[in-house]
Formats: sequence, C-alpha cells, structure tokens
Amino acid sequence: SMRLVESFMSVEGESKRAGSVVRFVRLAGCNFKDSPCWGMCDTMYGIDTSCGSETSIEEIMDIMAGGTANKVTVTGGEPLMTEEGKELVKTLAGKYEVNVETNGSILLDDVIDVFRSVPTDSFVTMDWKGESSGNLDRMVPYNLMLLREEDVIKFVIGSEEDLHGMLALLRASRPKAQVYISPLFGKIEPSRIVEFMIENDMYNEKVQIQMHKV
Repeated sequence: SMRLVESFMSVEGESKRAGSVVRFVRLAGCNFKDSPCWGMCDTMYGIDTSCGSETSIEEIMDIMAGGTANKVTVTGGEPLMTEEGKELVKTLAGKYEVNVETNGSILLDDVIDVFRSVPTDSFVTMDWKGESSGNLDRMVPYNLMLLREEDVIKFVIGSEEDLHGMLALLRASRPKAQVYISPLFGKIEPSRIVEFMIENDMYNEKVQIQMHKV
C-alpha cells in the first residue's frame, strides 16, 4: 500500500530543477530505515511506514488536477519502495514533468522505460551514497548504465574517501546522466569539494548546496 505523508508547493532544493516551484508529493517509508544514513536524512518524519495516510493514485492525481503546477517531485522516504509508488510515478509522468528522488538501492529499469515512452520531460534523481553513509553496498551499479542524459546522479559526499570513490566510479562507468555533488551538511566543507573537482579536472560535474536547508 502507499501512504502519503504530505503534499505541498515549494521550491525544489536540489537536482537540475533547483530554484523552481513544484508540487511535492512525499510518500512514507524507506528501506534504509535501519541503516546509519538515517542521521543524514532531512525528512526523518517520512521514513516510517506508519507515517501519513493511506492514499490511492487517483487521489494524488486529483490533488495535481486541482492546482496549476505542471511539475511534480515525488520523494520520501523512498518513493519507489512499493509497487504502488512506482505506479504513481509512471502515471504522473504521463501528464506532468516528474522528478522522482530515489536512494540508489532500487533497480530503475521499469521506471526509465516508462519515462522514455511518455511525452513529458520526466526524469530520475538518483542518490549514490558513499562509504561514509554505510550504504555503499546497497547501491545498484546497473542503474548507472540505465540512467539517461536527462537523469541525474547525486553523489552524497561526507568524507575524502567518498570523493575518491566517486571519481573512481565515474571513471569506470562513464554514466550518461548529469552529475551533481552534494556535501553532507556539517561533514565536509563545500570548498573542499570544489578543490577536489579542480584537482581532478571535473568540468562536467556540478557541486550543489541543498537550497531547502538554506
């Protein structure tokens, strides 16, 4: 089943639509609930499956239809954790420009297949969590091949080790997706990430501070 924690209008805080006003749809539940990265989660109130209220895809489509927003960000928790969440994302993508924020642990083949086939510019923003998160072993490397030029990989960086891991991964897998580098608040200085990018000729990637935290 699918539980809606909240739906609201706000400015997108990160990824390639940062600064744009969008409708947020936050689903409850996260498959990383018991992992060390919970301390980094900016929506602790959304990670438990008991949060929010039971909601159908139709009800969420009604919320969208009741407003004027043509952009929607589906987030969590982990919105692709349930089959209903995946179906919601696919259904929304038929009519709206969807950004689905996912934690990197879920195979994205079926979602991306649908995004390829719809008329909207819907895209995936997928985290890649480094060694410092404790979840590196739960990332799905195959997703790096699946992501398209429209999609985004967001490296969540908390340490030097994370920076070196990111560089090795990018050199080995050469993903088509746009790469954003997000410093973990209080763990690493954004200026250190900039230095690292200069040292390693990283000219296609972008560092990004989370605007919604600011």
